[in-house]
Amino acid sequence: MLTLRLTVVGAVIVTLFMAAAVAQEKSRRIDPYKLIGIWTMDEEPTVRAEFTKDGEHTVFAKIEDEKTIGAKGTYRLVGDQLTITAELNGNKVTETCQVKVLTDDVLIYQVPGEKGTTKFVKKKPSVVSKPAEPKTKK
Repeated sequence: MLTLRLTVVGAVIVTLFMAAAVAQEKSRRIDPYKLIGIWTMDEEPTVRAEFTKDGEHTVFAKIEDEKTIGAKGTYRLVGDQLTITAELNGNKVTETCQVKVLTDDVLIYQVPGEKGTTKFVKKKPSVVSKPAEPKTKK
C-alpha cells in the first residue's frame, strides 16, 4: 500500500513539473513581428539595426572618426534563436544568438560564448506635428 501511495505522489509531482515547464515555454515564445523596426544599441546609440518584415537586416555604426560603416543581409528568427547573415568586408558572416527578451520596445540577446547580453531599444517613429491652420484675413 505504501508503494502505491509513493508511486501516485511521484506521478503527481512529475506531472506538476511538466505542466510548469510547458507553461514556462509558452511564456518564452518570441513574437517575430516585434523584431520588425529600427533599433539602436542602448549603450552605444551610434549603432543602429533595422529588421524588415521580408527578412532583411541592415546595421550601421558610426566609428570614432565619424565614418559610418554598414552591412546588409538577412535574418531568421526561430523560437528564441536569431540568425543573422551579412556581407562584411567581402566575407559572408553568419551568427546565431539567443533572444532573451523581445518586447515592443526592448531587444536583449546573448551571443554564445560571450559573457553578458546586448540590449537594443526600438526607435520611436518621429512625431510629425499637425501643420498650423492657415490664417484667414478678416
